[in-house]
Amino acid sequence: MGQAIIRESTADDIKTLVVLCKEYFNQSPYNTPHYTYDEVHTHDYIRRCVINPHSKFFSVVLDNKIVGLMCIVLGQINFQLAIRAYLEYIYVLPEYRTNDLFKEMIEVAEQTANDYQCIDLLIGDVGFNVDAFTKKMKTMGFDTKAVICRKAL
Repeated sequence: MGQAIIRESTADDIKTLVVLCKEYFNQSPYNTPHYTYDEVHTHDYIRRCVINPHSKFFSVVLDNKIVGLMCIVLGQINFQLAIRAYLEYIYVLPEYRTNDLFKEMIEVAEQTANDYQCIDLLIGDVGFNVDAFTKKMKTMGFDTKAVICRKAL
């Protein structure tokens, strides 16, 4: 394997990113009868993130192939005149996952948040392996500030 390149996604990337989002969905805790994967909606979501100045979609490229993605959304803080960055998606195909690549992706997310003068970066795990994820993020300078609970309706 060569060196991964993490770059801003382009319109040409969208079809591949939609496929990767489906892989993410298939491996996620959301892959239940309660949720469905909608390819058209996902395509539109990614397209809007690529062109929206309040979000950044990134493609992870290895050996000229998109093998991962990351989406950062900027939002206002409700109690202070400031913005924060939310890492909405972070995904790499299983066969390309390494600790170094994950760390590099988080560093890109942090740099993006800094570029927009965000006061913090929020990232979470939807249930893949919460304990391991929390431990890994603490080694990268993050702390646990919230709990996300979900109830299917």
